[in-house]
Amino acid sequence: MGTYVNPGTKNFAKDINDDFYVDKSMLIKVLNNRINRRNCYCCVSRPRRFGKTMAANMIAAYYSKGCDSHEIFSNQKISKDPSFERNINKYNVIKLDINGEATKKGKMTITQYYDKNVVSELMKEYPDVEISEDISLPEALYAVYEATGEKFVFIIDEYDLPIRDEKYSSELGDYLEFLVSLFKDEETNHAIALAYLTGIMPIIKEKTQSKLNNFTEYTMIDPDEMAPFMGFTEDEVKDLSSKVGMDF
Repeated sequence: MGTYVNPGTKNFAKDINDDFYVDKSMLIKVLNNRINRRNCYCCVSRPRRFGKTMAANMIAAYYSKGCDSHEIFSNQKISKDPSFERNINKYNVIKLDINGEATKKGKMTITQYYDKNVVSELMKEYPDVEISEDISLPEALYAVYEATGEKFVFIIDEYDLPIRDEKYSSELGDYLEFLVSLFKDEETNHAIALAYLTGIMPIIKEKTQSKLNNFTEYTMIDPDEMAPFMGFTEDEVKDLSSKVGMDF
């Protein structure tokens, strides 16, 4: 297990131990119904403190190869669902935290940072696949898929940081092309089983056109089936209030 490739359960384990953890694991059922289908591209936009990162950690823990996640999900609602066994630990997961990596990329652009560090992990994970250090991350994904037939679950937390923060304005064009080459390129598409993006903003548009128009957007005003899984429902707030002795 790596930092970016198949990160396993370590982050989700911390979330579960939080005093205010609420089981949102049935989100996985929604995603299991989308994986390997044309509607496998999802973008969930919410303000801060709506549990976006926790959900991203949970998704990574469930799908990641290289570990056994049955125990950590044993008391979660999804473990009783018929779709649970179908996909658990069956996919290569790549999880990127744009906010985290933006603080440690140094003089590299965000795209250069991922092309270097995630490709390096893929080279270690797949020593028999011809991956050179000078290729891009999308090219490396396709090389793995072409050699092994294995697909990827791609998770990007705070995908919109380079779009909403002016300090990254010089990188924006390069970053958008990076996203397009991951999720719109005809070849790379074959290597993606599921893409899950979170951010404060919905999918970025250039003028009136979206570069990522293959994504289904789940916003505050149009949450659709994602509504119960972002933030707390009224019943969940009542339960939490009772747990800590506060008036609802």
